[in-house]
Amino acid sequence: MDLQQKRMRDVLEDTIQYFDANPKRRCSKGGNCEYNPAVLGIEAVSDGCAIGRYMTPEQKTQAGGPTGQNLVVDQLPPDLIPDVLKGLPMDFLTELQSLHDRNDTWTAEGLSTIGLSVVERMRKDWGLN
Repeated sequence: MDLQQKRMRDVLEDTIQYFDANPKRRCSKGGNCEYNPAVLGIEAVSDGCAIGRYMTPEQKTQAGGPTGQNLVVDQLPPDLIPDVLKGLPMDFLTELQSLHDRNDTWTAEGLSTIGLSVVERMRKDWGLN
């Protein structure tokens, strides 16, 4: 496993642990993600979505937030990609965001059976085992 794969594994595992510990942290409504939890009124519980939780407050506002339409992760300009995620493949970040956004990957208790299979496929496809 190379350094990039280790970073990807760490981000994936961190994301799973964060949202699995409290699925109410998911910053999504009706399958639509918000980088900024304040938009959904859950800032007391959540730091943001899978990508947004790594963003600075300024990045969250520029990426959408209360002032505009959210940009999809693969449409973010380079200066809005959080430092910890810079250099990771955009396809990986898109899959990570999809894992967060999809309603069928989570239950009220945490990662669903479907979510577990998505995570296992990501680990296999990206060589993160």
